[in-house]
Amino acid sequence: MARLAKDAHRGWLTSAAGAISSLLSLSGCVSGCVAQSSADHGEIADPRPADRAAAAEPRCTSPGAQTLAFASVAAPEPAPCPMAVVLDAPTPDTDADAGTADEADRGAGLSVVQHRPIPDAEATTEPEPELLGRGQAPSACGVDVQRCELELHATSLGPLVRAALRGHESEVPEQVFWGWLIDAQLVFAPSWHSPSAVADHTRIGPAFALAPFDCAGALTLLPTPRLPAAEAETLPDALTERAGEWTLDELGQVRPPSEPAALSEGCTPLFEGLP
Repeated sequence: MARLAKDAHRGWLTSAAGAISSLLSLSGCVSGCVAQSSADHGEIADPRPADRAAAAEPRCTSPGAQTLAFASVAAPEPAPCPMAVVLDAPTPDTDADAGTADEADRGAGLSVVQHRPIPDAEATTEPEPELLGRGQAPSACGVDVQRCELELHATSLGPLVRAALRGHESEVPEQVFWGWLIDAQLVFAPSWHSPSAVADHTRIGPAFALAPFDCAGALTLLPTPRLPAAEAETLPDALTERAGEWTLDELGQVRPPSEPAALSEGCTPLFEGLP
């Protein structure tokens, strides 16, 4: 009897472990995923778990070698196809302009795409992903976005890109940029605008930063505490001056609002846990 009980207990543990493993595999990448940027970037795997990718119908187009980050959108089954941030191939115009004085002011070309379903399971060719928007990465990220770590998040207002400029002293970034779409143009805005705090002889970034919020259906950047030290500090003017809904000027450059927005309690944060 003792042996039978032990075998039964062992069988229950095996079944429980299998159930937990299945639940973990289904969790997937709900909000945002990141692929480490490198010179060759490598091949990005299908963001869906293997069991879901095999069972889901229809199939989705595959991420290409130039994919820098992707995001799965939470929705009822079957799982929707993911969005992705893709490094654009250089064009003849950019090749011709290489080495000019304003090269440092230009960032790498990026596209935000929505992968499409493939209705025919036997199809040997895939349709092109849907282009959601295109723009330039922050120039500080480098020509191949090597100096930045990119994340893509699906929000109530569309795709949101977080580009963290890698630091030299520690894992703390030197700057964090937010990217979003304005009229199908991908734009980026820096979020750190005050001196960095120091802990253990290491710069850890400012106490406050701009963060994206959903304010009545408009993406708005608002000052937000980032470190515990913010409780004892005054909100920097550099942040309040840039608070509000950023827009495009006549040259297609993103600009802060001409009049700072009042801090609203009715806004919903689009990103939890500032880096």
